[in-house]
Amino acid sequence: MQRIIFPWETKRWLEISRKVTEPMASIVDMDTKTASLYRGRKPRHMIDLFATYHNDSQFEAGRITKDHFVNDLLPMMQKLIADGPKTFRDFTPGLMAPDIGGSIILTRRQVATIVACMWFGLFDYRFVSPGPLSVNDFPDPTLAPMFERQNVFALQCVLGYLNRVHQGGDEFDKGIIVIKRSVASVAGCDWAASDKPLTEIFVGDGPTVDDTTAKLQLVGSYEYIGGLNMFKGALTTSEITLLIRPECLATMLFCAKMGNCDTITVFGAEKMSKYAGYGT
Repeated sequence: MQRIIFPWETKRWLEISRKVTEPMASIVDMDTKTASLYRGRKPRHMIDLFATYHNDSQFEAGRITKDHFVNDLLPMMQKLIADGPKTFRDFTPGLMAPDIGGSIILTRRQVATIVACMWFGLFDYRFVSPGPLSVNDFPDPTLAPMFERQNVFALQCVLGYLNRVHQGGDEFDKGIIVIKRSVASVAGCDWAASDKPLTEIFVGDGPTVDDTTAKLQLVGSYEYIGGLNMFKGALTTSEITLLIRPECLATMLFCAKMGNCDTITVFGAEKMSKYAGYGT
């Protein structure tokens, strides 16, 4: 059974854990240490994006201050990563391959640990165990493009999520996230000849598509969740869904590209941000 190879299972874990978990006194310090982990990656991306974010008036109402990020949220992410081996002890679910149904259950702390690893780009290696699936069958599970393309909206959403994790405490940790992959049967799906009624449709009146009160919401997707150019340009509806419900980001790590008859459903992902507009 193929599975995820986590950072603490690699030969570089001692180096990674030392650089990621040692005290970081500032955003500059974080940027420098993060860039030093990867060949060819230059510092400045994190510094520049945070500078833009903290000077952008449209984010003033919900902005996370530099002091709160450096003193509270950054150490929390570092601890999540340091505790990763314990958090994922005895966790060995298989990968979710195209055209094969199944489900994965994660604690909210496990999801937060995955997002923290994505923040520092810690899945920048062959994170899939040997078998028919390879890293090329998955979207790239990293937030690095958010920094490289200076995506301020994405940063605000991720910081809002990290703040929610920080505030959540023990009650937050008790929650679970379920990722389910379903495959529709093509045989017998003659829609034109079917006399079954359509499911009742509710039309909401909110300003955005996710303002509906329905418990189940549908968003169109690319073959790869979020697309292969995640956060690199004008945001799509699927990228926005991942950002306003950041616990959905875990699907990028476990769910290989989707077949024509596949759906991926996430249960329990909390909506943590609002937005206006679309694209840029």
